[in-house]
Amino acid sequence: AEAHYNLGIMLQELGRLDEALASYKQAVPLKPDLAEAYYNLGATLKELGRLDEAEASYTQAIALKSDFAGAHHNLGTVYKEIGKHSKAVECFEKVLELSSEDFLGATLELASLGKRKIPDKTPEKYMQEFYRTKSKRWSDFDTKQDIYRGHLLIEDAFKKTHNLSKQVEILDLGCGTGSLARTLRPYARTLIGVD
Repeated sequence: AEAHYNLGIMLQELGRLDEALASYKQAVPLKPDLAEAYYNLGATLKELGRLDEAEASYTQAIALKSDFAGAHHNLGTVYKEIGKHSKAVECFEKVLELSSEDFLGATLELASLGKRKIPDKTPEKYMQEFYRTKSKRWSDFDTKQDIYRGHLLIEDAFKKTHNLSKQVEILDLGCGTGSLARTLRPYARTLIGVD
């Protein structure tokens, strides 16, 4: 079970989601009490857009391990996406009960649902976890623009407010892979990117 589970994790990180799904589905019957397998199965199903199945997987992970904050959080994001907002709120509140440091960003999710005020500052533990996990996949963003569109939104706004004939000094804070630099460079006398 652990071998299929670990293979699933590697395949998921490589973006080979159908293969990851197959590995998790082999792990689950071999060790039906492995909550983490249901959790990762749910994550893969969610990435594939199979939200009903993802909901069932996260629910099973929670049934096996009731204090699994990540499963509560991800189940909340599924509920939010399918419009079950009251259930999503319950999940995010449970995350905060289990993890007061809020490394999953439940406070932000609750704020987006109108159930908490927007925090003055993004929770530090959440930002650390966000960048720890996302940094492994920065290079995928140029090829998976349907997932990450931040640089495209900025590009569109910049084209509406600036013209090529008047170059400006540009400081790109949080530049990541530098994907926005290709767009900004023609508008810049100087372009500095800081990540």
